[in-house]
Formats: sequence, structure tokens, C-alpha cells
Amino acid sequence: MLKRRQPKQRLPQISPHALELFNELQTHERGTDVWYSIHDALHRELGAKIWEWPLDCNVGAHIWAELEAAAEAAERRQVEVVAAK
Repeated sequence: MLKRRQPKQRLPQISPHALELFNELQTHERGTDVWYSIHDALHRELGAKIWEWPLDCNVGAHIWAELEAAAEAAERRQVEVVAAK
């Protein structure tokens, strides 16, 4: 009996540019033209699948959670560097 192949759940690579776009996206109100253009650029930067749009809904929630965690980690590292000076 053949087994069906299960696709692996892969998270996109979060680049520094993707973090910049994510942080900029947070400063704009959802649903505006600016928000959609930044979200589109972020979607392309992450290489997310077409059905993972928008990233902040249930379908793309796993990507959104990874972006939030990466942004928080980057902010913590930045605060630690400033505190060390």
C-alpha cells in the first residue's frame, strides 16, 4: 500500500529586510493603501505562498508569529547592546 507524501511545513527565512518591512507595517493602519503595499513587499521578501495572504490571518498566522518573535529578539539584542555601552 502506498503512503501519501505529507508536505513539510517550512517557515520562510526572515531576513533583516523582512524585519524592517514588518516593523514599518506595524506603524500603519491595516487596510490602507500603504499597509497593503508594505504587506505585499513583505510577502514577496519572505517568499510566502500565494494562499498565505494576508500574513496576519489564520492562514499565515504561523509566519506572523515568527515575525513577531524575530522582531522582539532583535529589539532585545539592540537594547542589550545599548545597555552595555
